[in-house]
Amino acid sequence: MHQIYTITALICFIACSSKSASDLQSEQQLPHNEVVSTMDSSNNNSLKKDTLIKLDFEGNSIECHVHYPKFEIKGAILLLHGWNFPALDWCENTSFCKLAKDSGFVLIMPFFGKSTYHWETYPETIEAYRKYPNRKWMYESFLPRLQEFNLLKEGGNNYVAGISTGGRGAALFALEQAGIFKAGACLSADFDHSLLVDEPINNGFYGSIKEHPERWTGLDNIHNRAEEMEVPLYLGHGTKDKVCSHSQTKAFAEELKKLGKEYKLNLAPYEHNYEYWESESQSILSYFLNRLN
Repeated sequence: MHQIYTITALICFIACSSKSASDLQSEQQLPHNEVVSTMDSSNNNSLKKDTLIKLDFEGNSIECHVHYPKFEIKGAILLLHGWNFPALDWCENTSFCKLAKDSGFVLIMPFFGKSTYHWETYPETIEAYRKYPNRKWMYESFLPRLQEFNLLKEGGNNYVAGISTGGRGAALFALEQAGIFKAGACLSADFDHSLLVDEPINNGFYGSIKEHPERWTGLDNIHNRAEEMEVPLYLGHGTKDKVCSHSQTKAFAEELKKLGKEYKLNLAPYEHNYEYWESESQSILSYFLNRLN
């Protein structure tokens, strides 16, 4: 397994397919090249083809891969990648996607680049980060676009999972979109970025905590909003993680316990890598399968 995760110790956190003539014609007819779709949305349980959906965030193209199981669809999982990891990296480096598709799940894999799942882009957000989507856009544009294709509709068997920064995103999606997601899974994530005041990425998005404390302790701070969490969470972290300390997950779990929230915690002797994330594949899938209607 290659280890793209070795960006720096400071970071806390395709296959090519040919297009048919009908696919190309469909793409050309869509405004702003928003969607390239080969799926049949007439029947939620019909056989569907893998799909690439394209959206626009302030002039920047955002791609989302949708992969379908071979047979009956039982649910959908939104998979959120690590910080700037390729969208399909999780699938290519672990058995999770195969296990999930074999169990009847649609896999939805957007590429959000270096987004920290911040609520909005601020005047202080550095230029290098401004092209990455914020959470407000994800809720107002990304989710509605998927729902047009009968994906991630409210009340369905929908789940969200993420690794590293994607784990942070998964917790925020679960917290704020409880009508859509029945459970979430967060691996190797941080939940209280106000404890990471020297983190260059957070400063790059939010500005300094001294000048803008509310951005560090308010809407984007999952730990401080734990009381609002109504969706059960699977929380996992490697105790040898040198990129994002497992103390973040442990403290969040303790807060959820104090508040009487539903969660499962698993701390294991692994580092911040795919060896660890692979070890959690079956556990996460079982956690979701146990909550199917």
